[in-house]
Amino acid sequence: TMSESKAVELFGGALSCKIPSQWRDVSLVRQVPDNQEVYQDCTENTGAVLVIEILEHQSDVSDEEACSFFFRELADANGCSCSSAGKSGSVMHESQVVKLLLGSGQNRDDENETVEGTVPSQWKRRSLFPGIVINSGTVGCDNNTQSKQSEPIACCIMRGSQKVAQGKDTDASGRARDIKAKWIRIELCALRLTNVDVDLLITMSTPQLGNAEENDNDECLDEGYSDVFRDLLESLNIRDWSLFGG
Repeated sequence: TMSESKAVELFGGALSCKIPSQWRDVSLVRQVPDNQEVYQDCTENTGAVLVIEILEHQSDVSDEEACSFFFRELADANGCSCSSAGKSGSVMHESQVVKLLLGSGQNRDDENETVEGTVPSQWKRRSLFPGIVINSGTVGCDNNTQSKQSEPIACCIMRGSQKVAQGKDTDASGRARDIKAKWIRIELCALRLTNVDVDLLITMSTPQLGNAEENDNDECLDEGYSDVFRDLLESLNIRDWSLFGG
């Protein structure tokens, strides 16, 4: 069941989106880099973590390669392990790229000449659709906004699984200890804002129950996109483009 959600302002109100009401701002308990906003589920022990980060646009990575590029970067950062059977600790289940002009979203159920390519039917049916395409340009715009909206935005969305070791591999006295790896469900969206030279990366990581050695069949992790991720994308709005230095 979908929990109650709340609207949160990100990066001083320049961005906004909806997240579950029980999720907390991680910057209240530890330092978070200036280019990131991090929220975590604190009540249901899911350990789900949301990271929204502003990155310099990777101009040498094509839109079609963007999902696998950012997924690999995350795998490296997570130190993904391989199972004893030698299976990869990083599995992509699905990825898709759609290029959309800002403002084209109001007619997303119609054939729309401002959409390059078709919006996948499951996006329309299940709200897996970046809200900025619908909402941006309606709040807090400056005079330069139109020029920044002139090119389609590539929305690169994927889901996958990564096997990540949980906890430290040494104890307090420095002795090695056996740590269990868990499968982490990854839902990722990269919005390629080429006009402001930014890749806006949204990553949601949700640990799965049980440890990876007991549960080494990644098929069971392929559950489709979560309601939380869909709600977040649908509600995402860029309210102030000057955040990106424009």
